[in-house]
Amino acid sequence: MKSVILIFSSLLVAIPISVQSDVNKGKQLYEADPSQCISCHKSSAQFSKAKNLTELEAEVRKWDVKTKTNWYDDEIHDVTEYLNQTYYHF
Repeated sequence: MKSVILIFSSLLVAIPISVQSDVNKGKQLYEADPSQCISCHKSSAQFSKAKNLTELEAEVRKWDVKTKTNWYDDEIHDVTEYLNQTYYHF
């Protein structure tokens, strides 16, 4: 039963990303405040490389909390999709 719930919840996460994401908005959010995303990525900080779209969104959510950007779910989806289309190509 747990595996069915996990699979179903994973699908719910992936569907809005592929259907409703706005890549241009995701790029704007990602580049909006250089003290947030870009400055960290240009530093020597270690970043884990996501292996799939679910892991990529989890990373975006983790850094949303750490950097206190306070993005809404749709903004997290937009940034995730921007990163996916620009760098990851899942």
